[in-house]
Amino acid sequence: MRRLLIAAPVVWVAFTQAQMLPDNYHHFQGEDAYRIRYTYQSLTSVRSGVYNVRQRDSVIRSETSRWQSKPKTSWLGRKIKKEHLVNIDSGKYFLGIDPVFDFSVGTDLADDSLGKGLFQNTRGVSLRGHLGQKLSFYSAVYENQSVFPAYLSEQIQKDLVVPGQGRVKPFKANGFDYSNVQGMVWFRPFQWWTLSAGHDRNFVGDGYRSMLLSDFAFPAMQFNSDMLLFNGKLRYWISYQALNTLERLPATQSPEAQFSRRAGNFFALSYSPKKWIEITLFEGNVHSRWDGKTIAPHETYYLPVIFAHTLASAISDLTSTSVPGVNLRASLLPALAVYGQWVPGNQAIEKAAWQVGFRWHDVLKIKGWMLQTEYNRSRTDRYENKISEINYAHYNGRLAHPYAYRLDELILRSRYTFRDFYFQTAIVSSQFQEKVLVPAGQTSGNVQVLAYMELKLLTQFHGELGYIINPKTNMTIALQCVLRRETDGRGATPTDWLMLSWRTQLRNLYYDF
Repeated sequence: MRRLLIAAPVVWVAFTQAQMLPDNYHHFQGEDAYRIRYTYQSLTSVRSGVYNVRQRDSVIRSETSRWQSKPKTSWLGRKIKKEHLVNIDSGKYFLGIDPVFDFSVGTDLADDSLGKGLFQNTRGVSLRGHLGQKLSFYSAVYENQSVFPAYLSEQIQKDLVVPGQGRVKPFKANGFDYSNVQGMVWFRPFQWWTLSAGHDRNFVGDGYRSMLLSDFAFPAMQFNSDMLLFNGKLRYWISYQALNTLERLPATQSPEAQFSRRAGNFFALSYSPKKWIEITLFEGNVHSRWDGKTIAPHETYYLPVIFAHTLASAISDLTSTSVPGVNLRASLLPALAVYGQWVPGNQAIEKAAWQVGFRWHDVLKIKGWMLQTEYNRSRTDRYENKISEINYAHYNGRLAHPYAYRLDELILRSRYTFRDFYFQTAIVSSQFQEKVLVPAGQTSGNVQVLAYMELKLLTQFHGELGYIINPKTNMTIALQCVLRRETDGRGATPTDWLMLSWRTQLRNLYYDF
């Protein structure tokens, strides 16, 4: 009976107004556990940055009703624990406005080269809502100042961006100043078809990483079409995106030269023959838009047909990078799902990139305990092109795995939630190769050339103990630690990063690389 009562709002929500929020692992855990536990029809391997808030609310109620003694009735109690700061809901129309922030202080006990005081100072605002049954929207603005530990600062100085969060400017002696904006508008002309446009990230897969398309890189301008057909068994997702490098174009009359642009298009065709299994065919392409002047992508860019460009690339030499692949998820046992991905190699099967893993909710029948194990492997740099301008990347961030050249990576994750408290850990062990370039000034022709490939061994432990104040915005107070050991030809580099945070978490941010 309880199963039917919980399932009712999930089915009901598909035919009513939907509010949308960004993708976040913490937000998805309850819905993911319910989907695996009861194996209802849901094509979720394509996470286009959004989900249905009313469905999420029904899951929150089902999880918290077991122990909440009484609902919050006072205005202050509701705002702190249950609602958006501004909450206007007439049923037909909805608007929610919240502050978004991350106030964190910490230190690196193993390396004080950047000083004892590490911090994160993020302020912003988010709004979301819907107008009737066909139009939904979301937007968030973030302003940040940060002082990171040495390993992260070195990577930021190399890439000129904070992973997934934007281009940086110097802040005081060792810090960074950066900002970013995300926003999407969704229009549903028919119950089975959703169109969306805006500036956001995407994720294709069921794991922690994705070898196909991940939300590691900076948000991109995009236009999407998402069709759900045959009673929810078939889904066809198409995304056209404007991608950037951080290479400047020749100077113009504008005060600041523009960045070189490229075009991206991504396709995912998902099929669920049974409620417990989902198979997704994927294709991602990055096309050149600059050859001394602005050029149009190849004609196949405009075809809304999966694999059309990959087939054309096999016939003729196109100025583009194509990443085809397959994603599979199966719920074999109650509360247990296995998943995997495969990306064919350019020349041989053994050079393919692949992923395999499982997620287990309510481990040993302990409510709220999740375990995840994942292995990622890539024997060649499947995501780079001899023309660096069309690498499978955006804003100097990879569109798939953060480091995918001759990669072996094992990830072990655990999260236990008890009432409003949670404890999560992650162990990441990886081996990969990184390109080391000869500086341009030391080569003939003043160009950069490859000096050698450097083997790196990386072991990380991430631990976090926190209290969830408001699940609507994932507002938490948390104590975190990152123990990191990186070994290369120059020796070992330790990081022992401790932090105390008060924050809202509406995005996936990755510092475990």
